[in-house]
Amino acid sequence: MWIFATLPTIMKTLLGVLVIFAGAAPETFNIKNFAPTNAAAFLNPLEANKVLYTLASSLDVVTIWTLVLLGWGRQLWPE
Repeated sequence: MWIFATLPTIMKTLLGVLVIFAGAAPETFNIKNFAPTNAAAFLNPLEANKVLYTLASSLDVVTIWTLVLLGWGRQLWPE
């Protein structure tokens, strides 16, 4: 169940590698948001409000997807 639920995270990492090899500029690359899977990836971390930027980075599609898969697997295979 855990391996199945962490597959979106592996896909996010592969997407980040693809972004790096696609020619992302080193001066604009942000290691905290290496793949555009949250709203903070589209904000400038130097100009955006820090609270707004932190909130936008915590609402990640991949994290929500992983939590949904873990909850779904917990319902299908209870102990």
